[in-house]
Amino acid sequence: MKKTILLIQPPVEDFYATDCRTQPLGLCYLSAAIQKRFPEIQVVLYDAVAEGKKRNIPWPREFSYLKKYYGYSDNSPFKLFHQYSRFGKSGEEIREALEKYSPFLVGISSMFTAYYRQSLEMAEICRDIFPEAKIVMGGNHATVAPNSLLGARKNGQCLVDYVIQGEGEAALANLVDRLSGGENIPRGILPGQTPDIHSLPHPDISGLDFQHYRFKGKPMCFLVTSRSCPYRCSFCGIHAVFGGKYRRRKNSDILGEIQQRVAQGIGHIDIEDDHFSASKNETHALLDEIIARNWPITFSAMNGIVYWSLDADLLYKMKKAGFESLNLSLVSTDDKSLGDANRLSRLDEFAKVVWQAFEMGFLITAYFIIGRPGQTVGEMVATLRFLASLPVLIGASPYYLCPGTPDFEKFGSDPALTRASAKYDPLFSARLSAMDTETGEFNRDDVFTIFKMSRVINHMKTGIDRGYAQDHDFFKSAVGALSGGKWFAESKTGAKVELPFSADVARKISGPGLAPNICGYKTKNRLPVDFLPVVNRQ
Repeated sequence: MKKTILLIQPPVEDFYATDCRTQPLGLCYLSAAIQKRFPEIQVVLYDAVAEGKKRNIPWPREFSYLKKYYGYSDNSPFKLFHQYSRFGKSGEEIREALEKYSPFLVGISSMFTAYYRQSLEMAEICRDIFPEAKIVMGGNHATVAPNSLLGARKNGQCLVDYVIQGEGEAALANLVDRLSGGENIPRGILPGQTPDIHSLPHPDISGLDFQHYRFKGKPMCFLVTSRSCPYRCSFCGIHAVFGGKYRRRKNSDILGEIQQRVAQGIGHIDIEDDHFSASKNETHALLDEIIARNWPITFSAMNGIVYWSLDADLLYKMKKAGFESLNLSLVSTDDKSLGDANRLSRLDEFAKVVWQAFEMGFLITAYFIIGRPGQTVGEMVATLRFLASLPVLIGASPYYLCPGTPDFEKFGSDPALTRASAKYDPLFSARLSAMDTETGEFNRDDVFTIFKMSRVINHMKTGIDRGYAQDHDFFKSAVGALSGGKWFAESKTGAKVELPFSADVARKISGPGLAPNICGYKTKNRLPVDFLPVVNRQ
């Protein structure tokens, strides 16, 4: 009987989850690395997210302050969140699914800091049903906060034996080798090793059930063409895991993997690089080869593409290769804020790329950050207004502090910040839905209003694309919110509950001379600048 290693992706608990972004690519890389070095070992991959379903669970006490924002049933056209949910299998279902195995080693992903408790839940289950197995964790959170995992105990027993920091392929293989040889390895942190990116085997996706991974009805998988990023944005923690050196795979290897996925029946590939187009010449050559092969496959880059690395030629080739949409990160229109975040400021270039992509038929989503320390309400609103004037959907991203980022070192213990998580668990609150941080320049109502206002404007863009006049009923709820200084959560039964509303935000959006010229998302249709009324609430 083959010895077995069990690799687990834990469930997610939050107000929302993006189901098409949960494929455990890191575990697939680990599976391939183990099987390459130890073909005599069976590797079982268990994705407790994809194989389960969404179910509502009790609202955590840590987030009681959010009930006035999210705590009401909402059927309005610009709703945000309502229920706190578990996405994936229950603990009982996981236990039942795993009991048939007898692993000597269990690897558990701990990628996102906000969900580290679910990783520990998996460790507790595995410690109970596999008392002789060693338990190792890896991933982004494991790298930046290993002691939050190694220090966890249940009934006096440690739940985690080892934590791998950084890239895990070689470190996990070495651990398997030592354990297989009977070595008694003390509990603790195992340093990751930077692999030769050209020698890594293609991720092993054979353990995934592709009825759970679909994009527009097509079986989909993830692909990375590079690791790390040449830039150093202060809110990004990618370098904590992959180091500071940007490394790109050879085009021949990338094309070989795509060919393999096509043969496996994959119809869509999402490129998850942190900077897909950093090596422009190589990216051009890669796209040329994809176009020449004419594979029956489409592409996306949901993790985002750096806009200043794009140009008309690259966009044209991406479209011809099978890309249909673009996710672009603007962050802010404010030079000082961008400088503080160590981010390039090229506003004219951003608008140029957007219009070039739009003319080629791309559907574009543009993201900006709200609530980062140092920002002001005026700055955030100015960015919102700028994006409203472009043919994009607006993605507002409430800021959160996360270990492993330069911002965490800068702001993590800043007494000028007011953090709702201070009396509970800052790690648990490292998620955008928490709206954790307030400063002297903005409060939580401001952040919530800008967050929700981005949905309002996206709703307007839909009506604009349909060619509706400004007095059409479609716009009444949005106009009414601004003119009355109120908005509501509206249940299916028609019951309404007033939600927090920042009149300061609304005034800055719709005040004299400040009203945005709102552009559609799929068309060039626009509403006149005087469409939005000045808010009445004082």
